Amino acid sequence: MEEQSLISYGELAALLSASIWAITSLILKTLTEKYPAALITSIRCGVAALLFWCWLPFDAPLSNYATVPANEWFLLIGSVVLGIVIGDQLYLHALKEMSISRTMALVGTFPITTLIWEQLLLDLPASQTFVIGCLLAASGVIILS
Repeated sequence: MEEQSLISYGELAALLSASIWAITSLILKTLTEKYPAALITSIRCGVAALLFWCWLPFDAPLSNYATVPANEWFLLIGSVVLGIVIGDQLYLHALKEMSISRTMALVGTFPITTLIWEQLLLDLPASQTFVIGCLLAASGVIILS
């Protein structure tokens, strides 16, 4: 008979991810007191870009990327600039000005903007679950703050 574990690999991965996120937030909170947000964002984006460029040849043949249309490259680069660079700046400024718990509650609303962009870019009709999900996410942030 197979023994059942107390925790699944998925749950363990989720707990590990949440722990890393919490530790990173604590580290960033202390760094924002000493260094400008633009410097921290530059270092974070630079290291991430370097790691992605190093991994790129192993992911797929580089010739596959030549077939991506220019408008999709534009959307990709635009989403990186808006989502990561500007979003990271706002996140670091919020960490500096507010407590970590309030900042993390606000950061938790990013699925709302993701859903809104999905509706706008993919021309999907707003469903009832979409509206309810957005209201619940916003309500949760209001309650937490």
